[in-house]
Amino acid sequence: MTELRRNDLVIDVGYTKTGMKLPIKVQGQNLSLKNELQFRLGLTISDSYTVQRTIGEDPQATNGNYNFQVKPTIRYMIDPKWNVQFYFERSVNRPRITNTFPRSTTAFGFQVQFSLAQ
Repeated sequence: MTELRRNDLVIDVGYTKTGMKLPIKVQGQNLSLKNELQFRLGLTISDSYTVQRTIGEDPQATNGNYNFQVKPTIRYMIDPKWNVQFYFERSVNRPRITNTFPRSTTAFGFQVQFSLAQ
């Protein structure tokens, strides 16, 4: 008999602020962002495993892994046509069986978007 089990927790939160004041001073005055600034944070925790059960033998894990992902992004609308986005993604995967290696990936960067339509 094979037992499959999976537990997931997914959290995605966001916050939008207009007129945010930055801790940077220019000519003695705090710099303020006039347009909309969006912050999003995605968090995923996933735990799955497969157990093989045979009569007269101990249960044995045959598959499964623990996965953790975090994805924060910051987007700023310069004007209605221009957007700038900074992102970071981190994923860590730990297997439950010994013949598979743990792995992790990281991606980060920025995007500049220009819209032709209004």
